[in-house]
Amino acid sequence: ISLKELTRFRTFLVDNISDYKRKAIVVLDKIFPEYDKVFSDTFGKTSKQILTKYPLPKDILNEDLEYLADVLATSSKGRLGYFKAQELQTLAKNSFGIKYATDALSMEIKSIIQTIDYLQSQVHELDEKIAILLRSLDTTIETIPGIGPILGAIIVSEIGDINRFSHASKLVAYAGIDPTVKQSGEFTGTKNSM
Repeated sequence: ISLKELTRFRTFLVDNISDYKRKAIVVLDKIFPEYDKVFSDTFGKTSKQILTKYPLPKDILNEDLEYLADVLATSSKGRLGYFKAQELQTLAKNSFGIKYATDALSMEIKSIIQTIDYLQSQVHELDEKIAILLRSLDTTIETIPGIGPILGAIIVSEIGDINRFSHASKLVAYAGIDPTVKQSGEFTGTKNSM
């Protein structure tokens, strides 16, 4: 029961993170629509650092180019630097984002990024607890290729005691992954669904 509660709560947190990311994209589209061209992952560590420190294009423009390059280099562990800072300032200078209500939107984007960081730390903490709980059950589910501790925990916790299924087909039916065949008389449907 503990494992099921933790995995379901983890799913809830991951869904919340996705919601906050969508909200961040909406705000960014208003204030700095060109931002998504700068980083391959808008919610990667370096990008989140920039958004927290410089949520508006004018904040990026008001920063010294060398200092901005240092911030990028530090947060990206040396992968990014001067050229990325130049690109960021050029896009900020030519941005067609809105210029009104920027104080509110600046606060909003900072708050959203902080919330995403917090939720991600909670998911990481849950991942550790879930892995410990799963291993305490002494199950072999992780020996299946592609099944790690989280997916394994979800499967084990949702199935429960596997011995309650007298046959594999009953487990497949319980999971809802058995295709149903539509037929009547001489008609047999060709479009079967799960």
